[in-house]
Amino acid sequence: PDTVKFQLDAYWTTKAKADPLAYFANYPDRYRLCHLKDIDSQGKFADVGTGIIDIPAFFKAAQKAGVEKFYVERDDAPNPLVNIEVSYKNLRKMKLI
Repeated sequence: PDTVKFQLDAYWTTKAKADPLAYFANYPDRYRLCHLKDIDSQGKFADVGTGIIDIPAFFKAAQKAGVEKFYVERDDAPNPLVNIEVSYKNLRKMKLI
């Protein structure tokens, strides 16, 4: 724990039917980086803030666990500039950036 840190991926953790908030709670100070992605109700990629992940709760738990940097992503971005703009605007509306 003192020398190994992890990078949690919000989408893939949720897709695996695991609870990312539980990982943060059970292993605090083990995460420094985080892939901030969202997932829709069908299990497909979604722009951040348009899916089923409670992004404010995720963000709060991640910060409490020691996450220092978030990387906003969408693996299958059909229109990358539009997708990142939607995610950015949603994060601003949530007052997370």
